[in-house]
Amino acid sequence: MELIPVEAALNAIVTLFFAYVALVGGASALKLIALDQEVRLSAKRQTQFINELGDLFVTKFEEKMLRREKRIGEKLSALRREPEKT
Repeated sequence: MELIPVEAALNAIVTLFFAYVALVGGASALKLIALDQEVRLSAKRQTQFINELGDLFVTKFEEKMLRREKRIGEKLSALRREPEKT
């Protein structure tokens, strides 16, 4: 059995250690990328929900204002049709 020189053994250990760190780091980086994408998608969904909610409020407000304008118009028409009481 031939012995491996100490320097070669240390180099092999260091190389394996860095390979392990790169592998674990790569997996962590992939997890971070996936998490980032999930956060971005969630933020996009929240923004879309807020925009839709805002559109709904604007639509309801516009409908309310149109009904109010119609009622005011009807009252003005009724006042114009009534003979003046003096």
